[in-house]
Amino acid sequence: MQDINLIKDQICDVCHKMWQLGWVAANDGNVSVKLEDGRIIATPTGMSKSFITPDKLIILDKDGNVLEAAEGLRPSSEIKMHLRCYEKREDVFSVIHAHALRNALNR
Repeated sequence: MQDINLIKDQICDVCHKMWQLGWVAANDGNVSVKLEDGRIIATPTGMSKSFITPDKLIILDKDGNVLEAAEGLRPSSEIKMHLRCYEKREDVFSVIHAHALRNALNR
């Protein structure tokens, strides 16, 4: 059995590192993880990755229907890309979509 709280903490850590490294600006990018039971944990739309905390993460079913979310939070429209990755590749269990800034790539 997976520890969902640990996975949420790991997602937050990845989000914070993406922001610190300049891989995302403002509210760009998103992260998701597919759980063993097929549910997806994803970052919400419209939020800086520097502000992501476990309670702000969204849980969806494999079709993108929201199962759990804090009031006012919803997944990015780009979640469809994540879901397609999971559908087409059974060996994929996480997706990171970043908008890398030129400066970050030239470090």
